[in-house]
Amino acid sequence: SIQLLNPMGDPMTLLMISLALGFIQILYGLFIAFSENWKAGDKFAACADQGGWILFLCGLVLFGCAAGGYVSASLALPGKIVAAAGAVILVATQGREKPSVKRPQKRLFFVKIFSGVMSLYNVTGYLGDVLSYSRLLALGLGSAAVGMVINLLAKLVADVPYVGIVLAVLLFVVGHLFSIAVNLLGAFIHPLRLQYVEFFGKFYDAAGHDFAPLSNAAQYSQISDKSTN
Repeated sequence: SIQLLNPMGDPMTLLMISLALGFIQILYGLFIAFSENWKAGDKFAACADQGGWILFLCGLVLFGCAAGGYVSASLALPGKIVAAAGAVILVATQGREKPSVKRPQKRLFFVKIFSGVMSLYNVTGYLGDVLSYSRLLALGLGSAAVGMVINLLAKLVADVPYVGIVLAVLLFVVGHLFSIAVNLLGAFIHPLRLQYVEFFGKFYDAAGHDFAPLSNAAQYSQISDKSTN
């Protein structure tokens, strides 16, 4: 009566929930990068880089949900418009870092536009990041399947004469303790990977100073020609 979702009977619902959570966290990482650039004074980069991808991804998801029947079909056109606006921003700005030395202006313009068009290919990276959250579905299915198998084995051995009940209780307790231990480990490792790879990669900048608290950082040195024994 307290069960809200049956991952074994309805895995697609759990998959959609996992992907939705992943998409929300990826967007949150982009918003963090947007905020960092904005606070640093680089408002153009915030709007061109993170802003363009936010619009493009949200538009694609809205259009896909409308086409799949998950939301009203009337939202398909707004999704196309938002995705097109994000794509235009990316195409127009993502090639701005191309060097302009010894290149004609006309050729440089096409090089930057081509680089902007090629930047749209990075949508596959975002798609892969969101799909990585399907491991949450795998964790749910794995834990549910192992629990069902342990219960089934306990029921089978319970019919053994004399020692069946004892074996069933032992198998039930030890099996579920083992399942809980393994799933606790998996529930720690897999979300940790999602945090450090898919989420942190959207905004974390590793630039900084080396941590060397015990290093010798003398400013001056004295050279002596005296030999020591």
